[in-house]
Amino acid sequence: MFSRFLAVFARPDHPLALFLDDLQWLDLATIQLLEHLTAEVRYLLLVGAYRDNEVGPFHPLVELLEKLDKAGGSIQKISLGPLSRSDMDQLVVDSLHCQTEHAKPLAELIYEKTGGNPFFTIQFFKAMPVAGMPFTPLASLGRCCLEANLERRLRHAPTRSAPPARTLLRSRLPRITAGRVVRGEM
Repeated sequence: MFSRFLAVFARPDHPLALFLDDLQWLDLATIQLLEHLTAEVRYLLLVGAYRDNEVGPFHPLVELLEKLDKAGGSIQKISLGPLSRSDMDQLVVDSLHCQTEHAKPLAELIYEKTGGNPFFTIQFFKAMPVAGMPFTPLASLGRCCLEANLERRLRHAPTRSAPPARTLLRSRLPRITAGRVVRGEM
């Protein structure tokens, strides 16, 4: 019944695309549903994402992909690696609306701390204000303005940030100043 419902939307002139995330956690019922949909619904594009480090050679997802491939399905795998240093530079430039030379110190710090992992990079950006490190883009000046005194900001961080998180950030992150990174103990 579900496949007939989807077939209403999956037409030659208007194919249907479904995105499925976290396929490393597939259960038997989902596998059976996907097998059924791929066999019954034409003009259907399934796009799936999974963490390849959590999917071994005997994982149900691998078996499903092999079945679909043998049945004539078109399987394309795209492995996403870490961001390069230049990608990180561009991400910071785009996020802060500033010039590359002003974003470089922060981009280098983020790359050093995250290894270019996109998920950790986003988490780093989200954690900065909580850790007392807000940054403000000054587009009219064409440069980024970073808080100059991280230690002072961390000491007065809002109470919604758990003390262990503030302590960890204070001990693990170098001091950030406008235009340069100062390494060492805080």
